[in-house]
Amino acid sequence: MEITKLSEYMAYVEELDKDFYLSRGQSQDYPLLPSALRCDESGNRKYPKRAIRTFLEQFKINSYQYMPTPWDIKNDIEWMLYADESPNDFGKNH
Repeated sequence: MEITKLSEYMAYVEELDKDFYLSRGQSQDYPLLPSALRCDESGNRKYPKRAIRTFLEQFKINSYQYMPTPWDIKNDIEWMLYADESPNDFGKNH
């Protein structure tokens, strides 16, 4: 089964056995935010806005050809979600 839409994913998850647990694959309980927007233990942002903006612009330029419908992405938060799942994840490279 290939899931290509959020609605398909949600329907699939709702059909799972109630004893089934989903894991985000993290050793800690991080907020559900793109890596670039996370804060450190002191509550300070890990990355300056300028670094995030530069990374995001480069990601947009370099990833466009690999995405099926990049024109459907509405804003920078959506772009960050795609970037966070890419091999060039901001949090892994900065």
